[in-house]
Amino acid sequence: MSITQDDIDSFSEDAYPETIVYTHKTAIACSGEDNTHPRVWVSVPEIGNGYAKCGYCDIKFMRAKANNE
Repeated sequence: MSITQDDIDSFSEDAYPETIVYTHKTAIACSGEDNTHPRVWVSVPEIGNGYAKCGYCDIKFMRAKANNE
């Protein structure tokens, strides 16, 4: 059985839950949820400037608000 273009077009990113990690750090290391890829460092943008995404596993990293905000 082969995969057709219709199979690819019908694939939904909603089929898999999105993983978002909140951090106070400006950069964070990622090696996948279960150490599934080499460790890479991801620069995390300031609050309000979106998110950074790991190029290997698509985990998103967002800056967390300080406790007093």
